[in-house]
Amino acid sequence: MRIDEPQNEQQLKKTKNSNDTQWKKYEIILEKFHRDAAAAEETLIQFAEPSSTTTNIQTFIITFYSLYTAMTLGWNEERIKSEIDRLAKNERIPKDITDFIEKNTQYFNRAYFYLEKDSYYIDIEMKLLQELKHRKFGQMHNLTSIENYERQDSLLNDNKTFVKFKIKANEHFSVNRELVEDFNVPVKQEFDYLKDLENTKQDIQKKLQQFRMKAIYQLYSHQNRALKKIFQNDKAHSGVIILPCGAGKTLLGINVALKIKRKTLIICDQVNDVYQWQKSFIKFTEMDKNNLAIILRTQQEVPMAVLGREHIIVITNKDMISSNRKDIKHVTTLEWPLLIMDEVHGLPAEQINAEISKLKANMKIGLTATPYRQDNKIKEIFYKVGPKLHESMIVDLKQMGYVSKIYCIQVYVGMQDLYKQKYEEYRRVNNQFVTNTLYQMNPKKFEVLQSLINIHRTRKDKILVFCEKVNKLADTGTLEKFAKLNNCPIISQKVEQTERSAIYKLYQEDKLDVIIFGQIADQGLDLPSANVGIQISFNFKSVRQEFQRMGRIQRKKENQIGEYDCFFYSIVTKGTREVEIQFERQIAVINQGYPYEIISADELKPPQSEADKKLQLDKIVDEMQRKVLETCTQKGDDDREEDGY
Repeated sequence: MRIDEPQNEQQLKKTKNSNDTQWKKYEIILEKFHRDAAAAEETLIQFAEPSSTTTNIQTFIITFYSLYTAMTLGWNEERIKSEIDRLAKNERIPKDITDFIEKNTQYFNRAYFYLEKDSYYIDIEMKLLQELKHRKFGQMHNLTSIENYERQDSLLNDNKTFVKFKIKANEHFSVNRELVEDFNVPVKQEFDYLKDLENTKQDIQKKLQQFRMKAIYQLYSHQNRALKKIFQNDKAHSGVIILPCGAGKTLLGINVALKIKRKTLIICDQVNDVYQWQKSFIKFTEMDKNNLAIILRTQQEVPMAVLGREHIIVITNKDMISSNRKDIKHVTTLEWPLLIMDEVHGLPAEQINAEISKLKANMKIGLTATPYRQDNKIKEIFYKVGPKLHESMIVDLKQMGYVSKIYCIQVYVGMQDLYKQKYEEYRRVNNQFVTNTLYQMNPKKFEVLQSLINIHRTRKDKILVFCEKVNKLADTGTLEKFAKLNNCPIISQKVEQTERSAIYKLYQEDKLDVIIFGQIADQGLDLPSANVGIQISFNFKSVRQEFQRMGRIQRKKENQIGEYDCFFYSIVTKGTREVEIQFERQIAVINQGYPYEIISADELKPPQSEADKKLQLDKIVDEMQRKVLETCTQKGDDDREEDGY
């Protein structure tokens, strides 16, 4: 492997309040064709972030946060430098890198964050505390000193004086943020989960027998590695786990709960996710159904007595956390041994951030397949939850057969003359809302969509169609006509859960082979038989959305024929800003090692359609064009701002 100098000054440009070392990134280039590449990769991922991958090259970067991960996993400064020196082809490690490692590891094991009797505490080593005060640590007003005590330093094998502080209610995010982001103090979060289990009474021990997997199921190797990193040295560590879509995040989260054997709160992103977690607990574990409670707006309130049980698993979604319902209000008053946040990349959102800060948990685990945010707020999860504990790379999982191999194809399509003329008119006056609407709702895309459906139906494939503007197209009345022509349902937020479940059942039973979705399918959709994804519109440059939609078809397939199990298409209007937008997503996909091909619509060779069906499609496309042009200036309920999230 080779180590490169930090990125250029423009890339390292920092904001007024940011820390210089937080922005430096040192690049490591690993030759994957080397005979020891696999072992080197397993070492590097302990202290460096995987950045991009190709057939022959894997790139990693060393950052403050990757070193935070390493220290949480038991590494120290000398071990990190020693491994880099052993693996590198460089004659010597650049001094900038050794200095960077020393500066960003010097404060580890000097600050401990934990929950005790319904309040959060932080213990800070005395010398560090004096340094923080000298450097004007701004959160001292949120800390109340409790006591001084001696604590053994496991690395130096000597005792150090610590000061125990109680953190003001709901201010622990602020305290941790300043320590981690402004002072490079990697706060350690451990939970002695075995302490009380050893002393439980015999009758409770019997209840704990339900906290186990059914014998017919077992974890894959990458899930076991993640679990070992969470539970080290007989302690449970808070942090973030990154597994690609289809790699078993839910099952991993369930196994964390099974190991903790205590009351657990699981916060999902969408309603779909809540039901999926409930279904998975029932499928994979011996858990008593009476100890599974879901809190949703469509469900009756959960009784206080149920929420007070010692071994209850409560599953809800982020929208409910801010609800005024009695059951969710009671949830925020309880102390939770384990809090699991699914799709944790959404945590920085302002609407849930304040509510999450009210929750009290001994241990927090964040799960995500897509640690991407265009607003650069993704690093917030590292002080709100904990450092990254494990990341599995999609290339490795594909090689081991744990997920499907996806082939990505981008299809360029033009616009009809009148439609293009209108597009150019609005482009010249810089009306981005209308131009965005026009290229996203380009009716010519439906001709390409029809061709792709015809191609894959001849292969007996199972197809999912992703449409960002499903409601707006539905308002024209033409989307339903297209769906009827192809005998496929449309699912948006407006479709009730019972109807969705009935459609999913038909799809799984092979009585349906195509479903058209709105934004609702971007995550939390569990249709493992799907092997073709087609997106006809998307949320601007959101890399997160790209990977999540790909993830809907990425689950492991059985008895697939050919080199690739699955196909993922993006239909893009050429000659518009949509090309530039999709390019950003395309680069991210290629950097993760997915094959990617770009073709024009003319290159598709679908089977010949029946004359009558072709005539109907032409009429639908013409009507769609007329109605889109009539309504393109009107905002719909699925229009959203370009936030890239």
